[in-house]
Amino acid sequence: MGLRGTVRASTAAVVFLSVGLLLLTMLQPGAVASSPLTATDGSPLQVPDGPTVFRAAWRGLPVLVFKVPHSDLPEEGTPTVDVPGEQGLRLFAVSAKSTYLGCTVGYVPLHGPRYVSSDGIVPRLIMDPCHHGRWDPFRSGEPIPGGPAPARLPLLDAHFVDGVLVATGYDGPIGPQR
Repeated sequence: MGLRGTVRASTAAVVFLSVGLLLLTMLQPGAVASSPLTATDGSPLQVPDGPTVFRAAWRGLPVLVFKVPHSDLPEEGTPTVDVPGEQGLRLFAVSAKSTYLGCTVGYVPLHGPRYVSSDGIVPRLIMDPCHHGRWDPFRSGEPIPGGPAPARLPLLDAHFVDGVLVATGYDGPIGPQR
């Protein structure tokens, strides 16, 4: 192989390695740039005022966003961030894709005395309406024993940048975990 062939081979190798490294960097959790959460219809997200749970999307995938008083959070529970301009409120986001079969899940606040545990805690669950999987959003999306959910719902690394709710990635795989 002559000098010209060697240069072409070297250039091709450099390009191949550069593209490979770029793809690897993009696939690493947290290594991608922040992108905004959107409303479920793809429009810009307006975060509601006050404590609430609402649906949103991140990169086209459904998310449940929790905005709750700091006093409602367990000491060792789901990681949260401050909500700008709303003192005492904390925010976290969870994937809304079941880890059983990938169905879209929803939040169900349970009310009434029959739901209060012996320690006085009222359960608030994420439920899969199709297969009845249940997760505890306030315990890092852990599955509740007795259901088909094989793994916890991944948390979305959501935070505020200049008043806009953005995220960089999930802390685990999304969807079915078989």
